[in-house]
Order: sequence, then structure tokens, then C-alpha cells
Amino acid sequence: MSINSTVDIAVKFIECINRRNFDGLGELMSPAHRLVSDSGEIKEGQELSLKTLRDYTCRWPDFQIHIGEIFMNDEYIIIVARTTGSCDQKPPSEEIRQRRLYRLLIRDGKTREFQYAMEDNNQRREEFRITADKRITT
Repeated sequence: MSINSTVDIAVKFIECINRRNFDGLGELMSPAHRLVSDSGEIKEGQELSLKTLRDYTCRWPDFQIHIGEIFMNDEYIIIVARTTGSCDQKPPSEEIRQRRLYRLLIRDGKTREFQYAMEDNNQRREEFRITADKRITT
């Protein structure tokens, strides 16, 4: 699979979350999909991952992920983004200032893992192996 295809799948995954397109999201997930929270909690399987994302977006109906930069390391697509309408419950003008990290593992055209970090900091960047030479957006 080409880099462009992998990035396209990652972007489509985020778009499906933003549009509440859970059928499309399910089509992008592998049956063994893993959802990893900021705290490291893991939801195993496509069904539980979808339920968790659906529950979150129902609870926070204005939640949106605004993609900024995209990086790629050996295994993952990493998206640096900003959000609005999240559980932070901050005004959008304040929330949009804070960057978040999203990491997706894509294999055989499907997402195998989706992990998020509530803060973009040096520790998380090191953990997610984000470096300037891995940036694929301009």
C-alpha cells in the first residue's frame, strides 16, 4: 500500500468520526481493531471500538477533529490536530488552541489501531516517534 493510500485511510477515518458516519468507520476498521485512550485503556475489537466512539460523539455532539499536520513513521500515521466540542467543555476559541495527537496503525487497507493523546508535548511526541523528517504535510 502506498503512503498516499495509507494517509487517505487515516484522513477518512477522522472524517467519519467528524461526520458521525459509523458505517463508514466500521468499514475502515479491521475486526481486531484496538482503540487506545490517552490513559492507555484499550478497547479490543471493531464492535467495542465503534461503540466507544459512538458513545463519545453522542455525549459530545459538537465534537470535531481539525487536522493540522500529518507525520508517518515506520508503522503509524500520526495526526496533529485541534478539537472543538470535546469533553474539555472549554469555549471553542479556547479549546482550538490546544493540540492533540492521534495515531493510526493501518494494515491491508484497514485501521488496526487508533490511539489519542490529549496533549501534544515532548513526551508524547517521543512516544509516538514524531520527528520533523517524518512530516508528510507541508
